Amino acid sequence: MLPNRVQAALGANAYQNGPNATATGQESIAIGNGTAANMPNSITIGYLSGSYIGSSIGQSSINIGAGAKGAAFSIAIGSSSAEGLQATSTGTRSRASDTYASAFGHSAFADHEGSVAIGTFAQPSDTYTVTVGSGVENQFHFNRPIINVADPINAHDAANKQYADRNSYDVSIQSNVIKNRINRIGAMQMSISNAQVDLADKKRTAVGIGMGTYHGSTATTMGITHRMPGRASAGYNSPATLPSQTQAIKRVVQASATLLNRNQQKFFKRNRLYFKKKLLTFRKIWAFFFTGLIDTIHIYK
Repeated sequence: MLPNRVQAALGANAYQNGPNATATGQESIAIGNGTAANMPNSITIGYLSGSYIGSSIGQSSINIGAGAKGAAFSIAIGSSSAEGLQATSTGTRSRASDTYASAFGHSAFADHEGSVAIGTFAQPSDTYTVTVGSGVENQFHFNRPIINVADPINAHDAANKQYADRNSYDVSIQSNVIKNRINRIGAMQMSISNAQVDLADKKRTAVGIGMGTYHGSTATTMGITHRMPGRASAGYNSPATLPSQTQAIKRVVQASATLLNRNQQKFFKRNRLYFKKKLLTFRKIWAFFFTGLIDTIHIYK
């Protein structure tokens, strides 16, 4: 036995080895010069180095290295301290001083509950956060990039730059598509308004052409109104009646017909043959527009 060795009382089932080593905690282990395992189920492995003494101050803690100190249920490796309950600290001068805190690397400090500091000088600034740099007020600020991050799968996965750029591009494309559609609709509505025609007295048919522009989009509309015998009228892209709208391959056709009251219905019955001939003529006009001979009916730019 060395002359300067201090022999301390052992705890139940405890083990100590080294000058000035003490293992007073039940089932504790102390190995190295000046080590102390004073709490139950604790392990301390280290040696006296300057003013640092490895000491187990917490129950069920593990402390390895010169000056390593750990609170209950904590782990301290290197000249570090895990002072928080169930804290973890590894690396020279690293510190995990609050409950559930973790510090990994030289001078990494995790001083907030549940915080994680990864890398040299890393220091989180809030509880339950993970940092690889430092953003603490009045401290040295720096950032580290995290590289080789895979594309996210689940809702709360981290996204890499490639994924963010790709989705930003998709959103931009969809936004432009919607914008162009709105502009075309605006141009179409303006052209319809400009194509409205009214029949002058004693005129049977009137044709109007309207053009409209809206934020760079243009549209052209042709409208026709035909006066039928009696008080009836029919319109094609005209204000004759309430419109119903059909769209097919870049063409929008507006067709309308006035509703006849009972007196008008009687009038048509008495002049059925006359109107039959006129209807055939009107059908020819109608077919003329539907066959696509006029390609300027609501053609989007």
